[in-house]
Amino acid sequence: MQNYLEFGKALNQSKASYSLPGHYYHSQQAFDYDIKNIFYKTWLFAIPACEIPEPGNFVTFKVERYDIIIIRGDDLRVRAFHNSCRHRGSRLCSKVKGTNPKLVCPYHQWTYNLDGSLIFARDMGESFDLEQHGLIPVACHDLSGLIYISLADEPDPIQDLEDCARKYISPHRLNLCKVAYESSIIEKANWKLVLENNRECYHCSGSHPDLCRTYSDDPAVTGLSGEEDSLFVREHWTKCEVAGLPSKFHISSDGEWRFARMPLIGNAKSFTLSGEPAVQKRMGDIPFS
Repeated sequence: MQNYLEFGKALNQSKASYSLPGHYYHSQQAFDYDIKNIFYKTWLFAIPACEIPEPGNFVTFKVERYDIIIIRGDDLRVRAFHNSCRHRGSRLCSKVKGTNPKLVCPYHQWTYNLDGSLIFARDMGESFDLEQHGLIPVACHDLSGLIYISLADEPDPIQDLEDCARKYISPHRLNLCKVAYESSIIEKANWKLVLENNRECYHCSGSHPDLCRTYSDDPAVTGLSGEEDSLFVREHWTKCEVAGLPSKFHISSDGEWRFARMPLIGNAKSFTLSGEPAVQKRMGDIPFS
């Protein structure tokens, strides 16, 4: 594909409300560029912090060719490292998740503390410095119970996102929740098609009728257009703001993230078929459903 490095120019010239030219979705060169300039540089949501509540709990997380281990230390801090021994590069943890009191390489038994420091390396000689061979860290941040990582050598500032997450998410006390169920979906499509589908609810009533029992697919409600003109949304926002819960749309200057509290239809209290909560206990400090 020619001139893909002029991607920004192509975006500026793209027609509003239309998809990009096809090669941006199926070209290997385009995909490699996306991985290098987006996924290897931006902050990525990895796991909910409640998935690793105890010291030694870990989850492995893969971003294209990088294999990452996210682990809670003895000090209860969550850290991330490249899932690779500093000796010969063997994978430290082959399971998706588990618990280890120490990280021991299965190849030559180099042993690391949960903070990534090397504490044992057999037969390396007296001059070998353990402190110089700890695990290679990956930038990791706990945003009110959501663990984000960045593979960038110099990660972008995350303070604005953290401040906004604290206001919108912390009342839900996600760090005290438990994962009740999880499943994996493998989309046989370019990531941009998946993201574009996620950013609109034009398809919701036809593809997700069960969702639309409790959640409106009206663009004025989903935040795609004119939400400030929706009485339905404004009343909900007023109710939240009175309760001390920030609710109106807050969108980052670069458009990479946004927060808002959106209402459910009618008297619905949950995303269930009946509209009633599946459990009776409310999350965190939210005073109403």
